[in-house]
Amino acid sequence: MLNDNIKVPMPTERIVIRKLKDIYYVYYRTRAYRNAKGQPTNDTVLIGKKDLESGMLIPNKKYYEIYDIKPMDTIESNEKAENELIPETILDYGNNYLLDHLLEKYDVNSTLKYAFPDLYKEIATLAKYMLCEGNVYYYCEDWCDKTHTGLPKSISSQKSSEICKSISLKQRTKFFKRWIYAREKEEYLAYDITSISSYSTGNDNVEWGYNRDEEALPQINMGMIFGESTKIPVYYNVYPGSIPDKSYLDYMLRDSEEIGLKYSKFVMDKGFFSEYNLKRLAKETLHFIVSVPNHHNIPKRLINENARMQYDSRNSLGSGKPYAKCATITDYGFRANVHVFFDTMKFHDESAILLNNIERREQALSTLTAKPSEPHVYDKYFIFKESKKAFSFERNTTAINNAIAGFGYFLILTTDFNLTSNEVLEIYRRKDVVEKCFDNLKNAIDMKRLRTHSTESSDGKMFIAFVSLILRSILENTIGEFNRKNNLTIEKVMKELSKIRVVHLSNGTSLLNPITKKQRMILENFGLTEEDILKSVISLKP
Repeated sequence: MLNDNIKVPMPTERIVIRKLKDIYYVYYRTRAYRNAKGQPTNDTVLIGKKDLESGMLIPNKKYYEIYDIKPMDTIESNEKAENELIPETILDYGNNYLLDHLLEKYDVNSTLKYAFPDLYKEIATLAKYMLCEGNVYYYCEDWCDKTHTGLPKSISSQKSSEICKSISLKQRTKFFKRWIYAREKEEYLAYDITSISSYSTGNDNVEWGYNRDEEALPQINMGMIFGESTKIPVYYNVYPGSIPDKSYLDYMLRDSEEIGLKYSKFVMDKGFFSEYNLKRLAKETLHFIVSVPNHHNIPKRLINENARMQYDSRNSLGSGKPYAKCATITDYGFRANVHVFFDTMKFHDESAILLNNIERREQALSTLTAKPSEPHVYDKYFIFKESKKAFSFERNTTAINNAIAGFGYFLILTTDFNLTSNEVLEIYRRKDVVEKCFDNLKNAIDMKRLRTHSTESSDGKMFIAFVSLILRSILENTIGEFNRKNNLTIEKVMKELSKIRVVHLSNGTSLLNPITKKQRMILENFGLTEEDILKSVISLKP
C-alpha cells in the first residue's frame, strides 16, 4: 500500500511514467538491452505514483530498495519540503570512483589529457561505460544519469557519435607514443590479429576475408601489441579485412617504428611465419620468438635429427613439462636458436585423432565397389588396387608411420640466445594474454560487432574500446585471484561497487550510504579504504 502522505522528490534518471485512467504510475528502468531483433528495449519496476499537485513521488517499498535508502519522514507540503534537508539526487558512485582511481594511478588519464586536452574526460567516461555496460552508446545517457561521472552533462547517443568522429589519427598516435612508457622496457611484446564483424557499408576497412569467428559477414582486422609482464595492452591498429595474417607484419613493424617501439622484443604464433617475415624481424627487432610450422623442410630436418629425444632424461624440462633440445641454425640468413620440444600428451592426442579418422575412412571405403572418383584428405594413407572386376585397398603403413613420427613435436625459433628452452616456452605460452584480451574485447566489452557506419566513427569507437580494455586488464591483473576465491567476475565487482551511492542534499552537501563488508574487501584489493572513498565525497559537486 502507498502512503499518500509521504512524498519524496521525483527522480530524474531512468524514469518512465505511464498513465492508467487518472493515475500516473512511475517506473524505474532496471536494464536496457537489445531484444532478439536488435531493437532497443528495457525492463522496468514500479516505484510509486506521481502526486499531481506537487509533482513529487509517492514512493512504494521498491523505491527504497532500489535507491538503498531508509523510508523518509512525511513531507506534507511543498512549503515544508523547501525547509527540509532532502536528497536532490541519489547516484551510483563506487564503480566510477574505483575506475577513476585506476585511470589516475596507471597514468591513463594523464596520457588521455596529453593527447585529447579538450575531450579526455568524455573519452574516459565512455570507456568506463563500455566496461560496465557494453558498447551500445544508445544507453550511455541513462548510465550517466544514474552515475556520478563528474561531467556537467550526461553524454547522449548523438554526443558519443560526435566524440568518436573527432578522435583523429594524429591524436591517437600522440596517445600511443606516450602510453608505450607504461610498459616495462625489457618485457616481451605479444602480437596477434583478430577480426571484428561489421554490418557497415561506409567503413573503408570493412572487407570480406578470413573471419576468425566463422561468421558470414565482412570484417575489419585488428592487430594488437600486449605487454607480457605488465599484462596491459600497449598498442593496436585496424587494417582492411581482406589482408592475410602473414602480411600484417609489415604494417606492425611500420607502426612500431612510428610510435617508438622499434628494436623491441616480440613474440608471435606460427600464423606470422614465413622466411620473408623472419628476415624482417631479425632486422627490425631487438629479439623475437615465433612458433615454427612442422611441415616446412627445415623443421622436418630438425625433428628428424632429434627423434627419440624423449628417451634421454637430460632433455626433460620437469614433471608435467615437455622434453626439449636446442639447435643453432643459419638457414634463414641469420643466426637463430630453434628449440625443439616433444610433448607426450600431444603425441598421444595427435596419434589418436589420426588413427580414428583413418578408421572412419576405412569404413566408408569398405562400402564402395569402385575406387572413389573424388579425392579425400585421408586417401594418402591407403594403397588402392583396381581391376576391371575388383576394387580393394589396404593401409599405407609407411605413410601412416611417417606421419606419426612427426607427432608430439613443436618448434619455437628465437634470436634471444640468453634464453633457456624453459624460458622460451614460458614466454611463448604467456602470449595467450592476447587471446584473452581479444575475448574480453569481443564479449566482456561487447565489441564482437562494429555497429558504426563510417570510418571515422569506427576508428574513434575502437580507440575508446582500447582504453576500456586497458581498464579491464588492470582490474583483472589486480583482483583476479580475489575474484576466483570469491566466485566473482569483473561484472559482479562493478555491479557491487555501483551500490555504493552518493546522496546530494538540498543544502549542497554530499553523503555516502553505508559501505558493506563485501564492498570494503573489494576496495582493499586495490589498496583503498572506506576512509579514502569518504574523503573523495567531500569534494564532490552535485
